[in-house]
Amino acid sequence: MNTLPSALRIMCYGDSNTWGYIPVKGTRYPFDKRWTGIFQNIIGIKYEVIEEGLNGRTTDLDDPSHEGMNGLSCLAPCLKSHFPIDYLIIMLGSNDLKNRFYRDAKSIAIGIRRIVQKVRDLCIAEGQSLPKIILINPPTVDEQMCNLAETFKGALKKSKMLPELYANISVKEKCILIDLQKFVKTSKHDGFHLDEKGHATIGKMVSSVILNN
Repeated sequence: MNTLPSALRIMCYGDSNTWGYIPVKGTRYPFDKRWTGIFQNIIGIKYEVIEEGLNGRTTDLDDPSHEGMNGLSCLAPCLKSHFPIDYLIIMLGSNDLKNRFYRDAKSIAIGIRRIVQKVRDLCIAEGQSLPKIILINPPTVDEQMCNLAETFKGALKKSKMLPELYANISVKEKCILIDLQKFVKTSKHDGFHLDEKGHATIGKMVSSVILNN
């Protein structure tokens, strides 16, 4: 979509569920099926949606198996390459649930808060206006359905604790919160990624939030 030169810029910072990972297949949904694309098509040419989704991205954890997955470390180059930014949507935390990271829900929330605080610090340092920040807590990760059951052992219980923790952060850091778990479930095929219905729901929800804020 060709947006207006004056379009407000919206960066979507997330993991595979922002990238558009198709459950089981591992390929990518086309733009008009990803929540970011659905979102762009709804809000129209007065807004420009910028996709920054990366498979495996964590909040603030280095992954020894895959380079460049630390969302906190990668934040600065992503933000700086897209300045100015009017809205920043952050949807991270699912990959932190992998049991090899030995992370509890509170630690994941601390990671998210560090990202939000880093955004403010970077904007001040670069002389940029602070974007409105929309924080989206991850959907539940159900290891009982997950084809990576051992990888996400214990994730269901921890993921259910995240909405309250993210809500507390949104109040303290003055972010807009979307509790994804109230509206979206992960795919029945892998228990982790979103199906087309989930992407459509998020696209509509985020559009409504942007148009009303």
